Amino acid sequence: MDPQQLQIDLANASGITPENIYIDIPSSPNVPYNHISQTRPNEIFTFRRTEEGNKIPVKLEDYSLFFNHFRGYLKLIRVYSWQKDRFRLSQACEQILGKSQN
Repeated sequence: MDPQQLQIDLANASGITPENIYIDIPSSPNVPYNHISQTRPNEIFTFRRTEEGNKIPVKLEDYSLFFNHFRGYLKLIRVYSWQKDRFRLSQACEQILGKSQN
């Protein structure tokens, strides 16, 4: 993901100037992952959609061993702005990046 393009997209969606939006995309996974299910705490939970739109759980390691390197960590995108702009920026983030599952 290109931080400069994300900054522009968020600015356009929120009406905030790009100079007041700060994007932090770490170069590697950086936050330990802790899921409610502790049966396999290092599993990366994901799914695929059927043609009907239903979600089917899948294990990424079944598709590639590459994903084993990321087990247990998340790569977060952090977006910062001034207090007065946070609500509008939060709405733009949800629109562009998706709503948080928390």
